[in-house]
Amino acid sequence: MSMDPVELELVLMQVPSLLDRIEKLEKALAERDAVDARRSSIEVGTPAKGGALKVYLDPFGDPKANEDAINEAKRLLALAGGTPAPEAKA
Repeated sequence: MSMDPVELELVLMQVPSLLDRIEKLEKALAERDAVDARRSSIEVGTPAKGGALKVYLDPFGDPKANEDAINEAKRLLALAGGTPAPEAKA
């Protein structure tokens, strides 16, 4: 099957923009997968004692990342004037 040279040139001119679009779509899918992995949640703080924040975690993911998310929620709750639950004893 032969292609018209003008048509071929037009198609080849679109390749860089198509590659850029593919890369953006792949990045969006990777970000979506990362968000979908965080379906489990816990609540930090209590509504009656200054507020609560819900923290979404990936139970099968990196334990350090989950711990960091919980600690950040506690920090934000304290900044907002709420009282987070006490730190867990090791």
